[in-house]
Amino acid sequence: MAKPVYTQIRNVVLYKLASMEPPLYYAKPIDGAVVPTSFFAVDFLESAYDYVILVRSQDETLSEDVGGGTTHEAEFFLLAARRFQTTGTEPYNVDQPRRQDIEDEIADDIEKLFQRDVFLRGGDPITGGTVVNARITHMDRTVFVEGWAIVQARLAVQYDTSIYAL
Repeated sequence: MAKPVYTQIRNVVLYKLASMEPPLYYAKPIDGAVVPTSFFAVDFLESAYDYVILVRSQDETLSEDVGGGTTHEAEFFLLAARRFQTTGTEPYNVDQPRRQDIEDEIADDIEKLFQRDVFLRGGDPITGGTVVNARITHMDRTVFVEGWAIVQARLAVQYDTSIYAL
């Protein structure tokens, strides 16, 4: 028996995040960890990895049409964190890496990943439904943990499970 469509979509999202690599993207998360989780905690950042992406499943919204078809929107929250160190204690040194610059790179990578493939192709094919659109709807750079640049993102995936979409 096939896994639920929501689970299949989450697995493709994990696969896509783990397969980002230069030169199309700034960082290579495969050198780190891409992990499904039920909650975000700072403890996840106490690892040997320099790049951690946590994927938290959230809500699923359904709407039926009169023909019996069902359209879903699956929601996932991503927390992407990259370790960094400043090169000195001088805050105005333009040569040292800045948290905001690294956060911008992380956000750009995540946005590009899902803009390049709104149908979530890649990984195992999704059976029992058709992805209509995957998009990042929100980016948050306000989480602060010393030594880490962190971006949270909301990923919304619309998919159809009507018999006509298969």
